[in-house]
Amino acid sequence: MVGNTVELGNWDTSKAVGPMFNSIGTIANYPTWFLDVSVPANTAIQYKFFKKDSLGNVVWESGNNHIYTTPSSTGEVIVNWQ
Repeated sequence: MVGNTVELGNWDTSKAVGPMFNSIGTIANYPTWFLDVSVPANTAIQYKFFKKDSLGNVVWESGNNHIYTTPSSTGEVIVNWQ
């Protein structure tokens, strides 16, 4: 996952946040993943998921960027791959 903040890699896939994990804390298998990320509070962020193969080829999810305004404390976002 990358997005429009330093914490989310500033859209640079080489600085992506991940890998995603499943509910028991091991690297995730489709379809349920989670990731804890610290981002600035009270900030509108944009982010998007992608897949990268062993050769470094990137496939972005389709559709618009996900948009989320962070709360002043802990929050949770649930999204589906587009």
